[in-house]
Amino acid sequence: IENYKHHLGAKSPFQNLSKKQLYVLRLLAEGKTNQQIAAIRERSLEATESVISRTLETLGVKADAELNVRVVAARKYFEVVRPRSD
Repeated sequence: IENYKHHLGAKSPFQNLSKKQLYVLRLLAEGKTNQQIAAIRERSLEATESVISRTLETLGVKADAELNVRVVAARKYFEVVRPRSD
């Protein structure tokens, strides 16, 4: 996403994500579990879950009984890196 940030408006929540958050979001969007993300980053599960929580909060993704927050976050990610052409 770092390469796409310049295409986003100033009000895009992606503009407020750190490189670490963007990396974790990419891994999440690829379908990695929290445990896998922690192992890849060589960080504790607790630290990884904290980054994920802050990332979701920044993106405005809230836990909801009807929505899977990981799916919503992944969708937001792919909307930026693979915009629709229709």
